[in-house]
Amino acid sequence: MPEPADQPAKPLRTWRPMVLWTCAILLALGLAWFIGAVVVPVWQTSLVVSDCAADQDFFSMSRPFDFEKAIERLGGADKARHRLEVYLRLLRPAAEHRGVAIFLLGHCGEKAVPFLLSALSDPDSDVREKTLWALQETGLPPGEDVSSLLLVLRDNDEGLRATAAFTLGQVATRRPEIVPALTEALGDGDWAVRCSAARSLGSMGVTAKVAILPLAARVSDTVPDVRIAAARALREMGPEARPAVPALIRALGDVPAELRAAAAYALGEIGPAAQEAVPLLVNLSKDKSQEISVRSAAAEALKKLRGEEPPK
Repeated sequence: MPEPADQPAKPLRTWRPMVLWTCAILLALGLAWFIGAVVVPVWQTSLVVSDCAADQDFFSMSRPFDFEKAIERLGGADKARHRLEVYLRLLRPAAEHRGVAIFLLGHCGEKAVPFLLSALSDPDSDVREKTLWALQETGLPPGEDVSSLLLVLRDNDEGLRATAAFTLGQVATRRPEIVPALTEALGDGDWAVRCSAARSLGSMGVTAKVAILPLAARVSDTVPDVRIAAARALREMGPEARPAVPALIRALGDVPAELRAAAAYALGEIGPAAQEAVPLLVNLSKDKSQEISVRSAAAEALKKLRGEEPPK
């Protein structure tokens, strides 16, 4: 029987364990990076947010919370902004903690604004309100789209609509595109929304002069606070507010002293076009039964309308 031919030696397959080891090492490194770069920061952020949520002073107006300390715990404004955004995206925490994280974002500067604007679509109304508060802290960079803010003016929650109207007056006073929405809000069914809209239009001054007639109509609103806010807004528009003179003259005889004073000041700022108010203003300035604030406002208005010294 012939001898079998020599078989070639099979090569040792050393590449397979090398590949497996390499993959294992890379996987371990990737896992370590993920834990160090994502898991640990998110965990640390959740601890800070939980501590803030447990602090009764966090949303307190009487005893201000130390936001700077909380932001420093998260590594400073830039790092805190990144960590809070990752925390909100990955964990989707409960509404209470979302609201706290959002408000902390408001103390991280203008770079947080795009995320905050996107948070205005949060399903929880309390979170949306905290977002509006946060935007009051950051302000609105020039050119930033305000459409998501304007949408809140149509929210079903009247408290949110009022906060949105107020926020627009705080962060967007140089944005003429918000005037139509605020003017429409003057007719809102909730008095707080009307009041906030009037105040915000007043903070825009002559930029909002197209709202003069709607504001004049609010000087006769059923709610005194709205009437006062409208009169004060008209004062900020100066001579441009002359179409509102008849409404302001009627307000000189209204019940709230604050309204009479606000109307007098507004008439004084309007100037010569409000000359027909002079007799009433003279009477108010001399009437000892009037509050001193009303007499003072009437006297100041007379100085501007007639160049006279206030009556002794």
